[in-house]
Parts: sequence; C-alpha cells; structure tokens
Amino acid sequence: MNNLTLDPMFSDGMVLQREKPIPVWGSGPAGELVTVTLAGKSASAIVWEDGTWKTSLPAAPADGPLTLTVSCGAQTLRREQVYLGEVWLAGGQSNMELALKDSRNGEQAVQNSGNPYLHYYQPPKAAVIQEAECAGWQTVTPETAGDLSAVAFYAAKTLSEHLLGIHIGVLVCCWGGTYAHCWMPREDLAKFPAGQRRLDWYETRIDGKTDEEFDREFADYQGQVDDWNRRAEAYRKANPLSSWTAINRDCRRYPWPPPAGQTSFQRPGNLYASMLRRLCPYALRPSGTLHAIGKGLVIAEIQQNSNVTYRVFDYNRLGPDGNPRPLHVEKALEVTNLCPVEQMDFGPHLGKCPYFTVDRNRGSFQSVCGEDSFHALLISEGTAKAACGTETLEVKKGDCLFLPAGSGTYWVEGDCETLTAYIS
Repeated sequence: MNNLTLDPMFSDGMVLQREKPIPVWGSGPAGELVTVTLAGKSASAIVWEDGTWKTSLPAAPADGPLTLTVSCGAQTLRREQVYLGEVWLAGGQSNMELALKDSRNGEQAVQNSGNPYLHYYQPPKAAVIQEAECAGWQTVTPETAGDLSAVAFYAAKTLSEHLLGIHIGVLVCCWGGTYAHCWMPREDLAKFPAGQRRLDWYETRIDGKTDEEFDREFADYQGQVDDWNRRAEAYRKANPLSSWTAINRDCRRYPWPPPAGQTSFQRPGNLYASMLRRLCPYALRPSGTLHAIGKGLVIAEIQQNSNVTYRVFDYNRLGPDGNPRPLHVEKALEVTNLCPVEQMDFGPHLGKCPYFTVDRNRGSFQSVCGEDSFHALLISEGTAKAACGTETLEVKKGDCLFLPAGSGTYWVEGDCETLTAYIS
C-alpha cells in the first residue's frame, strides 16, 4: 500500500471535537513518516507494517473553517471547510433511525431544516465489513436532511440554539430492529454470562446454515418486507393519522423476525464490526463522568463549567431542612459514562487543557505569579508556610490560597503537597 489515504470519516466539511485530543488515522507506505496539521498544530506518526497509521492532534477550542493537511513524502492530502465544534453519536434502532421526512410534520421540517452549523456523518449501512464508502460529511440542507435521523436532527438543532456560533456534528449509526448485542464486540459478550447466552442463542438459530442458504432466505424475506412497505405507504397516504397498531391490523403484521445467519444484521457483534467500530476512534463529546467523594478525601475540582450535576449517593447526609437531600439516580443513569476515564499524559503537568494547567509540587518550592494569570494553590497534604511579598501564612491540608495576577515571586515551605492551577 503506497498511496497516502485518510479514513473516509475525514472528509471536506467535517466537524472535529473541540477541547479534546483529535485522533486522525489512515493508510500509507509502511515505514514512512506521516504529518497531520490543523490550525497551526501538527502531529506525526510512522506507518506501521500493515500499512496503517494513527496520530493525535492536540486539543483546541472551537474554530473554523480550517484546512486539515496530511503529508507523507511527496504526497499531500487536504480537507477543506473543517470545523472544531461539538461531535455527538446518535446510535440506536428504529426510534433513532426514523427519518426526518417521515416524522410528524416531516415535509415542513425538511424544508425548514437548512442550517450551516449542523453537519452529520453516516457510515454505510452494512451487516458485514465492506469497503463501501458513504457520501462523507454532509451539511444539513433541505436537499440532505430528508433521510437524516429525526432524533439526531432535533438534538443537533437544540444544541445549536444553546451554543450559538458553534458547529455541531452528529455521527449517525442506527438500524431498526436491532438488539444491544448487535452493537457489542463478540469477544466482550463472551466475557459475561448474559452475553454468552446471547451468542449461544443466536448460533442455535443459525443451526449450521450456510451463507448461501441465508442469502436465499433473506432475499425472500426482503421481498415480503418490500411488499408490506408498499401496502403501508398506500395506507398512510389514505389515513395520515393512522397508528402502528392500525397499520399492522389492516396491512397484515410486519414480517418478523428476519431469518438468522452469519451475515445477518441481528447476529451478535456484526454491526459493531461493520458500522460502530469504524466510528470508535473519532473524538466526540463524552457523556457524564461519575465520581465518588469518600470520607477523608480532599477533592480538587478544577474544571470547565459543568452544566448539570446529578447526586447519586449522599452518605445519608441531611439538608438544611433536616431531611435527606434529593438524589437523581435515574437522570444520572441516562447520561453517565460507565467506562473508565482514559489516563492521559500531560508531560510535566498534573493536568492541562486549552483553558488551564495544574501542577503538583511535593515539599518546598518557589514560583512566580506573572501578569498573564492568577495562581490558585490547594494544599492537598501536610502543613507548610506560604509567603508572598511581606505576607506569610500557616497553611494545612485543605487550605486554598489565591494570588492575583502580577503578585510576583512566592514560596511554599514545609512537608506538604501543593496543587497549583493557572490559566494556560
């Protein structure tokens, strides 16, 4: 493989997640150096023996339109109209798959859908891994919005109304009539009893059927579905307010279930491998992070503004009225990311993002609070003396100090650990 390529997800008009490291990947000649550049920042990688490469650009704030360039030797690729904004994943089955044109007042919604700040990407709808490519990133217009997921459209539209001037990108990955096991790796399903039962159940349904036998069964089944869709479409035109129950009653029930086979969209793991996995490395906005505050811990919560905080356990503490404080377990479950938080390397810093940096010092140290930023100090362990100018303070675990910008040289002396936050 000698030609330099980018994954199809990286097309003109794409949206990349702001404020997070940006993975970029593709293929090229083995052993060669690939360099990716965006908004004046670059990252490089060596192409592996299998002809693939992957690197990660540093996090950056909202911006665009920009040009992404990828170079390898004499080869250069460019992607134009690139935006740094918000990227969300719209996944699911029929409720997510329902097209905007088929939703309530769909025709009017499509005609009024045009918004230069809304974009979407949809991988090829396939039950097995294939090389088929999609149309790349699309901007939402009356010409492109008809087949877009209605839920994805309205979610992106709402985000855009709250984040004025920020481009919103949606990765649409859905298929009606699917189980959760369709979107999970088979090796992960095999790791727990319920997952293994799903694998065994579906293999029993296949019962040794060959791919050729399944193809013939599925072709016959698809013919039944097409016939039903034609009857249902005619029925809906004659009865615009008809319910799903009425359609199934008068058009005969929808053909279900589909036949089982190794290449079926319902087979455990198939849609993960053929659709979702292609999107997995792409940086997007994560859902909520769950964290616990235990007895005796000192919490240094240094972050960007959080829109909503849900309380899932409160150690039976009472509020000012003497009653237990309310919990928000159900709401939290809807948005919580239950995967472990990725361990990131910030080099010499404890933490770093486009807005602030956090350093950790153990023992005595000296620093300078310049004109470009304040310094906020938290004593996380031990005791010490802190001095700046003519002032000296005795400090201990849990104490916080704030030095305004321009305070100059300061010292912390003692057997302690100090966290220092300042604007990057």
